[in-house]
Amino acid sequence: SEYSITGSTGSTMSINICGPVSNVTFPDCTGDGACQESTGYYYSGGTASSFDFQGDQYYNTTSTGIGFEYSGGTICGSTGIPRSTTVYLECDTTVSTLELDSYTEPTSCSYEIRGRSKYACPGSAYSCCLYSQDN
Repeated sequence: SEYSITGSTGSTMSINICGPVSNVTFPDCTGDGACQESTGYYYSGGTASSFDFQGDQYYNTTSTGIGFEYSGGTICGSTGIPRSTTVYLECDTTVSTLELDSYTEPTSCSYEIRGRSKYACPGSAYSCCLYSQDN
């Protein structure tokens, strides 16, 4: 399933953890795990083939979860480097699938999405796929 969240600037970021985002909804993001829509234009927020787990620096001592990054997205006009999207999911057994809480751009063309999911709980009985174009 795809999940979308709108940031404070009005742009919308969509992710699909178990597959690429829809090439119908996001024509310029075919095969990508994250896609940004801004003023009618679409930008890859990173490809699934570059999927990589991140450390747990986001989580404090009372919470756990997972973090991963999509990289190698559309080249950013202001920096000349590919866009990337880091997703942090906090363990929350009360969330049936996935809830996105925030979407920010801490540095130019580098995005962060934070959310909650039962699938982010360590050692849980829940199963979830993590999509990679390489698998």
